[in-house]
Amino acid sequence: MKIRKLSVWFFLLLFILFSFNFCKKEKAEQRTKNVSKEKVSKKKKLTREDIMKKFGIKSREDFKKLTPEQRQKFFQMMRALREGDGSSGTNLPLVKIKRIKRGPILNYLTFNTTLEPEKMVPIYSKVDGIIAKIIKDEGSFVKKGEILALIDDKDIRNSYEQAKLSVRQAEINLKDAKIKMDDEEANFKRSQSLYKEKIISEKDFSAAKLNYRSAQLSYERAKQQLDIEKEKFKALELQLSYTKIKSPISGWITSRKIDQGMRVSPGTELYTVEDFDPLLARVYVPEKDIVKIKAGMDVKVKSEVYPDSFKGKVKIINPRIDPQSGTFKVTISITDKSLKLRPGMLVTCNIIISKKSDAIIVPKKAIFYRNGDPYVFTLKRGGIVKLKKIKLGTELEKDYEVLEGIREGEIVVVQGIENIKDGAKVKVL
Repeated sequence: MKIRKLSVWFFLLLFILFSFNFCKKEKAEQRTKNVSKEKVSKKKKLTREDIMKKFGIKSREDFKKLTPEQRQKFFQMMRALREGDGSSGTNLPLVKIKRIKRGPILNYLTFNTTLEPEKMVPIYSKVDGIIAKIIKDEGSFVKKGEILALIDDKDIRNSYEQAKLSVRQAEINLKDAKIKMDDEEANFKRSQSLYKEKIISEKDFSAAKLNYRSAQLSYERAKQQLDIEKEKFKALELQLSYTKIKSPISGWITSRKIDQGMRVSPGTELYTVEDFDPLLARVYVPEKDIVKIKAGMDVKVKSEVYPDSFKGKVKIINPRIDPQSGTFKVTISITDKSLKLRPGMLVTCNIIISKKSDAIIVPKKAIFYRNGDPYVFTLKRGGIVKLKKIKLGTELEKDYEVLEGIREGEIVVVQGIENIKDGAKVKVL
């Protein structure tokens, strides 16, 4: 009987000990789970402010002080915060994004035309002769007054030298005539005094007067002859200068129409010289647009040959409309010190009619269309994209002005649009 009682107490004691250990183990496991949950909870509660505090960022200057490795870690944590969980998202659509900013845009009217020089001067021969020497050829840049070619001047030079001698002889004759006239004038004055005193006869006085008058006429003829010889000399001197073919302007030789040994005559075209500074573009503006254009407006000039653009200005607006085409001729002046642009080139002229300094600009690759209306995807907190309808303004080369539907600072998706839809969660590359 006693043995049975002892057995019952023994098993009761074992049961109590087992129950105590089981409860203790269960509480320990519960505490472990609670700690894990608390850690996960803390991890999920990480905020933007926590990340900024972790890296000690309080201003833009603090961010600039970070090392490249710290910046990379910072962006990774911020990206994970936007996505909601940095450890997940392996199956999410991948996108690239861009933050919307304000910037300057230009509104312009576009015209295509060819360039032409402001000055294009054909050079003609003014004398008969044979081309003795070619000094400048096509493609050469020449200054005003520079010699381009020489015409044989042998015959003209002989005549020139003879005319020079004739001028000298006429000057000597005039000098002799002046001396004789002065002598006859003095003789006449003496005779006049003597005649008044009745010392000489009237015949002698008349002879002295006649000699003086004859000397005066001889002097006048000598003077006239000198003027004639000087005119002949100047004409031959000019003819001689014409044997040196000179450029009337500074510019480029675009045409040479003579060869050495060729005979030319007055009126024969020899060269063409063009000044490329400035170049001109003449465009024809429709009647409805001419009121938008004023002299002095800036113009952006583009050529398919070069990636960069060139500056121009509206120079002349023809006040008369062409009745056949209904357009006004507008002349644009273009200055290109680099000499990349040349006459005859096809260019696009964008006449800037208005400017905006703070327009909202969106990349073209962020825009897509549904039923003819433009849309973009914007990125929100947690990596969620939202579909937004927008209103477009001026079209630029790679961007669009947006008039409505999006604000400065918003983030738009620029790559991966085809793989997402409104409300989808994405992963940013």
